[in-house]
Amino acid sequence: MQRRLITIVLAVVLLAPQSAFSWNSRGHVMVATVAYQKKNESTKDRVNTLLLLNPDRDNWLDLIPAGTSLSKRERRCSL
Repeated sequence: MQRRLITIVLAVVLLAPQSAFSWNSRGHVMVATVAYQKKNESTKDRVNTLLLLNPDRDNWLDLIPAGTSLSKRERRCSL
């Protein structure tokens, strides 16, 4: 009985952290998009200003597929 309990507890401890790996960049962007849409214009302007300071921003722009509409391009540049 005790051995079974130890096995169950060990299995739970070892398997639980794997759920943390599910939070990837796509999930992050999806949550950021929803949060950004709920902000007022003043806050969005401040967020955009801060994102311009990100040294990795040019790499973000390179990831936007060719042919993406202007409105979608602007949204992706903001996030």
